[in-house]
Formats: sequence, C-alpha cells, structure tokens
Amino acid sequence: FSLAVNAGREVVNNMVNFMQALTPVLLTMLVAVGGVASATIFSPVVMVTLNIFGTLIKDIVLPLLFFVAVLGIAGNLTSHLKVSGLSELLKSVAMGLTGVFSTVFVGVLAIQGVAGAVGDSLTFKTAKYSVDAFVPVVGGMLSDALEAVVGSSLLIKNALGIAGVAVIISILAVPLLKIVTLAFIYKLAGALIQPVNDDQMVSCLNSLSNSLFLVFAAVATTGLLFFFTITILVGVGNITVMLH
Repeated sequence: FSLAVNAGREVVNNMVNFMQALTPVLLTMLVAVGGVASATIFSPVVMVTLNIFGTLIKDIVLPLLFFVAVLGIAGNLTSHLKVSGLSELLKSVAMGLTGVFSTVFVGVLAIQGVAGAVGDSLTFKTAKYSVDAFVPVVGGMLSDALEAVVGSSLLIKNALGIAGVAVIISILAVPLLKIVTLAFIYKLAGALIQPVNDDQMVSCLNSLSNSLFLVFAAVATTGLLFFFTITILVGVGNITVMLH
C-alpha cells in the first residue's frame, strides 16, 4: 500500500514537471496566434496553480489517504479503538479539497480565457486594419501574410496540445493500472480468506482496497485537471482565431 501511495506521488510530480515545461511553449504559441492578452493572464495563473495543486495532492491529500488506511486497519483489528468517524472525516477532507480546488481552477481558467480571447480579437483586428490602411502599396499583402502566420501557428499549437495530452496519458497509464490492480488484489484476497478467517482481517483488506481506490481517484483527478488545462490553452487560441 505504501508503494502504491508513493507511486501516486511520483506520477503527480512527473505530471507537474511536464506541465511546467509544456505550458510556456503553449503560451508562446498562443502569443503567435494573437493571444497576447490571454498569454499574459494565463502565465502567472497556470504556473502558480500547477505548483499549488501538485503540492496539495502530494503533501496533503495522499498522506491523508494513507492515514485513512492506517486508521481503517487499526479500527478493524480491535474493537476497543473506535476511529471510523475520524477516518470518514479525513477521507471527506482529502477528496473535498481535491474537488473544490479542481473546480475553482478550471472555472477561473475558462473565464479568463474567454475574456482574454475577446480582447485579443479586438487587438488583432485593429493591428490588421492599421497595417492595411497605413502601410502603402504592400499593406494588404502584409495583412494577408499576418493571417497566414496566425493560421500556421494555430496548427502547430494544436499539434503541441495533442502531443501534450498523449504524454499526460502515457505518464498516468501504468501507475494508475498498478494502483487499481493492487486494489482489486486486496478485494480478491478478502473474498478468498473470508470462509477460513475472521471478519476483522477481511474488513482490513477491504478497507485497504477502498483507500487505494481513493488514491486512484486523486491521481486520476490530477491528470484530468492537467488535461483540461491543455484543452483550455489550446481552445483559447482557437477561439481567438475564430473571433479574428
């Protein structure tokens, strides 16, 4: 169980490191398609929240779930120690923190992205018409060239977004498979020993299995949040070009 939790912490750390490397590239491509205001808004928000969320999962949520598993074992091995209430409370706190922060983060990104895209579209139109009107002879040609550059940059940015999602999935797939496999092994062990063992050991194994499913949910939620981050960054560029 400890190995599974550590694997979860490691995969979250790997995803955070990858997102910290990918985000500046996506923001640069966002500037290339005319999303200067969006990139300016996103740059501090995304980098700070990635660190906060990674720290929250690694150093708060997963240790809390580990403690929940320990309490589950202790409560099932002896009838004199009643800790089920504390265990449920810590479980609710851990998953509640994950859910609330994920919702707030995605909501803020989406709202800021739409606002930035509208501002960028106005800026782009102004720049395009200024070039067309005030640059003699070649103004129209430069204006068309600007649109061609934006369109090409959009294709590159979308390709980077797809590659980023593929890397996130590759980072997540094997560790999540290990965690969920261990959880099913605990369930299977509890079912097999139930006819020949007391209910306390069966309850311990089921408690460990349930805790592993919570670890799976926390790590998968982290990957889903990073997937949404990439999607929003790519989508904002598409909206910006569409509004152009």
